[in-house]
Amino acid sequence: MTITRNTAVGVALLLAVAIGALALTDLRLEAGLSDHGDQVEAWLALGVTPRVAVRPIARQAIHAALVPALDQTRTVGLVTVLAHRLGAPRDLPPPA
Repeated sequence: MTITRNTAVGVALLLAVAIGALALTDLRLEAGLSDHGDQVEAWLALGVTPRVAVRPIARQAIHAALVPALDQTRTVGLVTVLAHRLGAPRDLPPPA
């Protein structure tokens, strides 16, 4: 199996976006739990499992963290497609 340069760049971009989204999710989740910790404690006092008690805050954190990552990926994809379509010089390697 041969891995091309474009494949390696694509995998690297995917990993970079995933790590960025994970870091943002962590920050948003921490902020959400500090802001709404009393709600989580109330759910736990009612006998709900910790996973269910944190679920709404975690969903909001994940959604808020994925928006910039998806936007960045879309922008990079558009730039790459446009460079290929609009006549990037043929003697240069394709854009990353």
